[in-house]
Amino acid sequence: MRESADHARSCGYPVEYYYCSSDPTSLDGIIIDHPTKGRTCIIDGTAPHDCDADIPGARDEIIDLGAFWDPNKLSELRGEIERLMRKKSIAYKKASEALRAVFELTRTAKEEAYASIKKEKLNNASQRILRGVDASDVYFERIGLRSSFGMFGECTLDTYTSVCDDIIIIDDSLSLAHAYLESILSHLRRFSISSYRSYSSIDPEKLDAVYIPSMSLSLISDVSGICVSLEKCRKRINMQRFVESESLKEIKYDVRSCEKAIKELRARGESEMERMREAHFELERIYIDAMDFSAKEEFSEKWIEENL
Repeated sequence: MRESADHARSCGYPVEYYYCSSDPTSLDGIIIDHPTKGRTCIIDGTAPHDCDADIPGARDEIIDLGAFWDPNKLSELRGEIERLMRKKSIAYKKASEALRAVFELTRTAKEEAYASIKKEKLNNASQRILRGVDASDVYFERIGLRSSFGMFGECTLDTYTSVCDDIIIIDDSLSLAHAYLESILSHLRRFSISSYRSYSSIDPEKLDAVYIPSMSLSLISDVSGICVSLEKCRKRINMQRFVESESLKEIKYDVRSCEKAIKELRARGESEMERMREAHFELERIYIDAMDFSAKEEFSEKWIEENL
């Protein structure tokens, strides 16, 4: 994928990169916009995101990298491979259980806080952000996740902060930033303004960022305060102003009461992800040693020449 992306960029074709949620240094997919051939997508079709060809031959093609490894070498290490796969699977299951518990705790706090929002006030405030923006010539909505919780803990890409000229930070200390972003997204849809959006690495239903290309503007959820120092930051939105005053104290208490449990569960998740990482890279070394990279490179060069 990297070789294909490098070739496309050297030809001046736009390329989108999609990184693995478990290992942000590894690519799971790329999309190349060719001026005459249209869009070409190359994705990792192995477990846990295995994918079959929908229209084999006519549109879709399967590249089997297994053709370039030595099965005899791998057969000799079958026992070790199975041991490492079990270790990886068990660690992943334990990490998922811990993060699921974090999700349940944060979801409860999120739902209780959302019920206390002054929705009309929030709706009017979010609409003002889009004042004077015209509908997009070609309307689209795309999902591009900016963070993940994987083998290296929680990682955040800089895409939403690097592609824009201006940034608006929405304080998420009350677990309410998603409500503002959802309101923004509803206006974008109503006015046919194109956008990208991202969801929380813990809660897949909780928006944590929106990018509006026509405004060169990103709106980003932030609980840590780190984003405040960004030079591009146009303003910071305090979500407390949209909460019923009589509910604010109770919401703060609920958030604080969950903090210790969430911290411990996240630490457990990180610890198990570290064990998973150890097994993953030991497996990777075994398969790298069994690969014929010269044959793979010869194939890659030919494929790129014929298809890109």
